Amino acid sequence: EGRLLVLHAPAGLGKSSILQALEDRVRAMDGAVLRGDCIGPGTPPALWPWVSIVRSIGGGPDPPHAGDPGAGKQDEERTAAQAAVALLQSETPAASPRRDADLAMSRTTLFRGVIDAVAAARAAGPLAVVMDDVHWADSDTLTLLSLAVGELVKRGVLFAIAVRSDEPGADTVLGLVDQLRRTDVQRVGLGPLDPAEVATLVEDLSGAGADPGVVAAIHSRTAGNPFFACELVRLLSSEHRLDADGVRVTLPGEVREVLRHRLARLPQQTVAMLNVIAVSGGPTPVGLLAAVTGADPEAVLDSCEAAVLAGLLIDDAQHPGSFLLSHDLVRQTLEQSLSTGRRLRLHSRIAGGLLAHEPLTSRETVDVARHLTLAAPLVGPAAAVPHLIAASDDALARYANDQAERHLRTALGLISQVQDPADRAALEGPVQGRLTFLLLTLRGTQADIPVRAERDVAAPMDAQAAVGWLGSMIQATVTGQAPRAAAAAERMLAAEMLPVATFCAHFVRGFASHLTGRIAVAHQEFEAVERLFADGVDVQIPGFFAGPVACAAELALVTHISGDDARADALLATAARRAAGSESALMTTVQHRTWLAAMRGDARAAREHAAECRTLATRLDYAVYGQAADLVGGWADALLGDPAAADRADSAYDRYLATGLRMLVPLYLLLRAEAHAATGRDLRAHELIRQSRAAEAETGEVCSSPRLLAWAAARVREDG
Repeated sequence: EGRLLVLHAPAGLGKSSILQALEDRVRAMDGAVLRGDCIGPGTPPALWPWVSIVRSIGGGPDPPHAGDPGAGKQDEERTAAQAAVALLQSETPAASPRRDADLAMSRTTLFRGVIDAVAAARAAGPLAVVMDDVHWADSDTLTLLSLAVGELVKRGVLFAIAVRSDEPGADTVLGLVDQLRRTDVQRVGLGPLDPAEVATLVEDLSGAGADPGVVAAIHSRTAGNPFFACELVRLLSSEHRLDADGVRVTLPGEVREVLRHRLARLPQQTVAMLNVIAVSGGPTPVGLLAAVTGADPEAVLDSCEAAVLAGLLIDDAQHPGSFLLSHDLVRQTLEQSLSTGRRLRLHSRIAGGLLAHEPLTSRETVDVARHLTLAAPLVGPAAAVPHLIAASDDALARYANDQAERHLRTALGLISQVQDPADRAALEGPVQGRLTFLLLTLRGTQADIPVRAERDVAAPMDAQAAVGWLGSMIQATVTGQAPRAAAAAERMLAAEMLPVATFCAHFVRGFASHLTGRIAVAHQEFEAVERLFADGVDVQIPGFFAGPVACAAELALVTHISGDDARADALLATAARRAAGSESALMTTVQHRTWLAAMRGDARAAREHAAECRTLATRLDYAVYGQAADLVGGWADALLGDPAAADRADSAYDRYLATGLRMLVPLYLLLRAEAHAATGRDLRAHELIRQSRAAEAETGEVCSSPRLLAWAAARVREDG
């Protein structure tokens, strides 16, 4: 039967053992198990538990048979599922899946595809989805889990998760569980063993009858914690001191002390392997252990087998050829036994071992970034930065925007520690450029990212430096500093640069010139970019800025202002073709269609495009696009007779300003004025026209829409 089983308890009370017993029972009943455990307290790749689950499924659902009822819809759903499976099965970080995917993907379609793939697996027979250590799960993993449970429990999928209740992330998980239907959830809180259960445990582990005095002593000193009791019995049995006196005399106050006693009895080489696995933070392959310790693979296996026999290490079934510590308390104990210097060296050597076998998988990319970040006092703060950028790009590929942002902020924190100003500036550009794009286009906020001062360029810029400069200038442009960005671009164009930097300079000058009313200059710059595209010049920008799409869409607005509406429509069609396969790029096209319809005064078209824009913005979680859609949609509804629509436009405008963005403020103020005039609020309309002109004087940005400017001038004349 479908259900979500939630095991929650402090460390050592048997959650993982119960999950394993459940898995064994499902398999014994000819059912299938999809396992996706969360990895360590570090930062795993986005959606990593679901990556493991999807890879276990395989290629996803088969296509429907031709002629089946509803085959068209089934085919579409299966295609989405297969695309999601392909994305999560990818071993290496995708360069730009949002541009290159054959199917237009989004966070919603990704989640939909995973759920459909699991549903297809359930259709083949009984199915359990198991996740351990969910307190370490990222937010996107938890979101997808809640969606999957809500839909798949009724289809008979059994979910089972374990949560350590004494970890900070437990409240988040249990809060999510509380939002699910009560009938879908079975929560089991685990308690300590009673004396009879301790006696059974002693008999099982020692192979001998349990003396009541020994049982009482163990129960008293361990408080019935199963893991603690097991470790104690193993230690005393190995020393032939499993008696009441032995328990009272040798038992330290904490389980970690018991583990230290057991570790001290192992060969030094075995402990060295365990230390590497502990610092690694997850399943560790034999090859990496050999690279870090300098031992040959056979010696590694011998050392690890000794720890397996001691119950401290296990063969990782999910990652064949890798070893995993038997419990996180073992990892904590090993890490705490290392000096800071030794720990830093291990982080550095693990990163080096991973980098020796490029290309890296998605997980290895994130691991290298984490290890070099932690080893920064030893290897320097700059070492981790390119790997944090790659990890951020990989998170974005999986639509895990929060995690992508965290990687970039970690990189900025490291960059701030770089002493040389020139080196610091070179590192900062690509990171801040990406973060600017992410915050402005996805979040719709500046957050606390400062605007970087532009630098005069006297030498060619590479793609990484170009994306930093481009991000900085776009941030300046959309926050009310378009004249400064235009001047910086003019200085750039006077220098000899690589094509990618030339593209950036032309685009920024065109964009800023459009906003400041220099339409002829804007037209010239965007046409220059179009010629670069036509000549086949490589102007690819790292990250997710769809330059060809944005250029055609911006040129469409400029062309409309110049009076050529037929070409404006053709350019937007070009932008749409260039955006094919990427919903994030399509978002740019749809928003420009919305603006163009408003500039033309076509309320019905604007309402239609604004609705599409809002739908895409919600699906992609792009806040700023949704605010613009609400504003233009309110204007359109007001012109079409809705008396409350102008107030909705006002509310959307206020939300927009709260982000710190100032792009198109004069245009938006005039649209609001027209909306209020349409509902008979002439005084309010006049005040908004005045505010639009004041905003132009303040920032240098103007409204260039010929129709709106003529309308505003006529209104002012009518009002005297």
